[in-house]
Amino acid sequence: MPLTTRVRWEYCSLIGKKVIFLGAEKLFDNKVDGYASEARAWDCLEKGGWELVAVAPNKQGELVHYFKRRFED
Repeated sequence: MPLTTRVRWEYCSLIGKKVIFLGAEKLFDNKVDGYASEARAWDCLEKGGWELVAVAPNKQGELVHYFKRRFED
């Protein structure tokens, strides 16, 4: 990849079994997907190429997992 090429990313967060997409270029802006289980949500994110970048508690004490993946044009 040339040094002049800017990498763009998509972002999402996982709370329990709810995935909230905060995508690049507003493609998935604030889109929410629910899964039958937390394990299923993790599996779908992994298969979709998402990379875990941070984990932090929210105001309710739930762990929020933050993910990113390269935005594909």
